[in-house]
Amino acid sequence: MSSSASQLDDFATADAVQAAFYEAFARGDRRAMQRLWIDTDDAVCVHPTGDALLGRALIDGSWAGILAGGGAGKIEFEPIATSASPDLAIFTGYEHITPAGSRIPYPPVLATNIYRKTPLGWRMLAHHASPIMQPRPSLPATPGDTRH
Repeated sequence: MSSSASQLDDFATADAVQAAFYEAFARGDRRAMQRLWIDTDDAVCVHPTGDALLGRALIDGSWAGILAGGGAGKIEFEPIATSASPDLAIFTGYEHITPAGSRIPYPPVLATNIYRKTPLGWRMLAHHASPIMQPRPSLPATPGDTRH
């Protein structure tokens, strides 16, 4: 089997690449993280309190620094909303991270992950994670409940 075929099999669905993202993050696996990102100039990554990183070189460099410590420890994604079309999928939810060697989790982070279907299968196009600056609203929100 060619390497292209094995990559396609690994990310045959948006759900598969979403799971691979959080597995690579938890394990501190830089190579796995690099493989799941799309190789285009419009790829974007925003880490909590960070600026927008555009393109693979900046994104790969940022993850190299983050994953150098061996990974997040325990990370869980609590979905809020998912939207998908035949070639684009958007996952929004809370990331719950407990650092390796600790029992105390960080405060939750609100994240949106966007995946695009490519000839090699699904790949991450964007990851945007933001700290939550106010108490989490109970879900689902009631009509008229605005936060802006």
